Amino acid sequence: MIATSILTGVLALLIAAKLSEYVIDSAIRISNILHIRTVIFGILFVSIATTLPELSVVLFSGIKNEISMSFGNLLGSIIVNIGLILAIICWNGIKLSRICAEEISRTASLVILSLLLIFFLPTLSLPFSLFLLILFILYLYSMHQTYFIPIKRATIPTLDLVKNLFIFFLSASGVVIFAKIGIDSIIAFSKEIGISSLFIGSTLIALETSLPELFVALSCIKKKKYEIGIGDIMGANVVNATFLLAIASLFNISITFIEKFLALFVIICCASVIIISTKEYLSKTDSFILFSLFFSYLLFLFYFQIFNFI
Repeated sequence: MIATSILTGVLALLIAAKLSEYVIDSAIRISNILHIRTVIFGILFVSIATTLPELSVVLFSGIKNEISMSFGNLLGSIIVNIGLILAIICWNGIKLSRICAEEISRTASLVILSLLLIFFLPTLSLPFSLFLLILFILYLYSMHQTYFIPIKRATIPTLDLVKNLFIFFLSASGVVIFAKIGIDSIIAFSKEIGISSLFIGSTLIALETSLPELFVALSCIKKKKYEIGIGDIMGANVVNATFLLAIASLFNISITFIEKFLALFVIICCASVIIISTKEYLSKTDSFILFSLFFSYLLFLFYFQIFNFI
């Protein structure tokens, strides 16, 4: 029974991650059709597409009253994005453009701002959710004002746009369906062996739901389009820390020591990224620092689980 739960959960989330690739491809085509600047579309369209698995986790874990799992998943995914995927992208060394460096700093700062209140609140509920939604809307407005190019309606190839919108929504629906199957199986697995849902969400599900970002990153490395991958990661972090955490907060999240620890670790990761982004060139040393943060995170979580802190 346990083996079946594990296999079903992992396979379902892998399928969800694979379907996210189609979401990404269609989102990219849509952005090209609408003539949105390619230097920043990774932060907006690709990141929103790649966070669909996290959205599904938030919705279905909330409905099943396992909201600590979604909290762990959202913050764990940010740590995976920075400590693992960004580390992979800059392993061989990359040069940052001015715009990329500025956006890394801005998005990381926004994530830090969104999490600071967690240290002062006993419960995340509607007021905190509204605060995060305001941050997210201001973020989108800022991006729109800075990077969107006005276009004439006549220049949009309608048929191609409709086709890609259809692929986008069909693939997105598949992501939601298979993510639900995966979450059901993993919740059953965690209950059977006595592992806390927060630990599962912070590790296994965080790794699984970050697979779309990893797939994008590997593709970007292959094509030497590093800034698209970086934009995807940083944009996904903002979506996780604002919009998706706002949805999760509607289910009322009780804040304990471990939730504060996760928030603190995310802030440390984001602060490290801000410092690194001040350099024009990201080296293997920077990559090693990020990897070290990721493995430290895993060691802390295993320690907390073993000694029943979570």
